[in-house]
Amino acid sequence: MLKRFTGSPYTALWSLRPLLLVAPLLACSAASSPGGGSSGGSPAVAGANASAGSVAAGGSGFGGSSAALAGSATAGGTAGGGGTGGQAGSGGAAGSGGAGAAPLFFDDFEALAIDSGKWTERINSSAKFDLDTSQKHGGAQSLHLAHSGFSTFLAKEGAPIFPAPDNTFYGRLWLRVAGPLPQGHVVWSESGDLVNDTREVRIGMNIGKFQSNLWPGDLDIRDPEAALLPDTWHCIQFKMGNDVLEVTLDGKPSSISTTNFVATKSENGNSTPQANWSPTYSAFRIGWELGAGEIWYDDVALGHSPIDCN
Repeated sequence: MLKRFTGSPYTALWSLRPLLLVAPLLACSAASSPGGGSSGGSPAVAGANASAGSVAAGGSGFGGSSAALAGSATAGGTAGGGGTGGQAGSGGAAGSGGAGAAPLFFDDFEALAIDSGKWTERINSSAKFDLDTSQKHGGAQSLHLAHSGFSTFLAKEGAPIFPAPDNTFYGRLWLRVAGPLPQGHVVWSESGDLVNDTREVRIGMNIGKFQSNLWPGDLDIRDPEAALLPDTWHCIQFKMGNDVLEVTLDGKPSSISTTNFVATKSENGNSTPQANWSPTYSAFRIGWELGAGEIWYDDVALGHSPIDCN
């Protein structure tokens, strides 16, 4: 039964004080989402967007095994209870050492014959390339060469690699050299002018060591620490640009990398700094030049961004 109220109006208002304080809080709670985003309003944004390439995981200009990290963005923000979920900040683009991009040119040598649409023969010897199922890095076969004579090359020329933007391109190749490893000067890959032995940067061996070489001048840089083994598949990654050569062997930066073609120690090659030494890159060649030997190539890739080993 309701009791008749006999107090003053002020006393009545004072008795209702708890309800007057709680009511606005309930109204605010109903209008807001549990996560702080308004119901039907704009989505919560997860922090500042990551700046492209701000974190490089892999170092030295080559595609590592990890992607670039996503800057300072939070993982999705706070979702609005009745509205649109929080929008994650954009991930950081792969920097100089981030995950590699898809190559513009690739050959795994799995076709029935060497693809003449990809390669041009540049041969100054009696040797011939063939496809071999006995050795392969991946798939069922690889490119094989038993070399003798002066030079035996397959060349990638023209689009989509050359001309390269800012005269800079990247590459990755797998190779396997039959033992024993050569002790004299040999070349396994090179890039430069369309015509061989005019202006080019070379990668191979000399004096039993992994080597880069500049022609003309026949200037050497040798890496005595490079663990290049016979009868073993190795991954070589490189960047060739304006007065820059960066090379890794099995993911480890090699001291044959250079900006002035000077060896880190005089016993490992040239000691006179060079300037404006890089050619205009118009072709890339694989094979063998000088001496004799047996070699296999597989999974050759070229592009305008770093390329992973795998």
